[in-house]
Amino acid sequence: MTAPDRPALPPGMTPRLLTREQAAAYCGISPAYFSETIGKEVPPVRVRKDGKTMRWDRVALDAWIDQKSGLYNGGERQRSIAERLNANADPRR
Repeated sequence: MTAPDRPALPPGMTPRLLTREQAAAYCGISPAYFSETIGKEVPPVRVRKDGKTMRWDRVALDAWIDQKSGLYNGGERQRSIAERLNANADPRR
C-alpha cells in the first residue's frame, strides 16, 4: 500500500530504491539474512537528512549479484548465457 501523497507505480514496475524488506524479497532471501549478508556489502542510500530512512538501490543490488555470479569481473561485464546464445543465433530465424 502506498502513502496517500505518493503515487503508486504501474503494475509490474519495480521501484529503484527499495526498503530492506523489498530488497530482501528482490534478492529472494529473508530480511534478516539480507541484513547479515548483502546489506553489509551493498551500502544503503540515505533518503532523508535525519539518516533514519534508508533504501537500497536496485541497480547496485543487480551489480552486486552480477559480480558474485561471475557476470561482471571488474572492469568488463561478462555476457550472460542468454546474451551469448542470442549472439550465436542464426539471423535468418
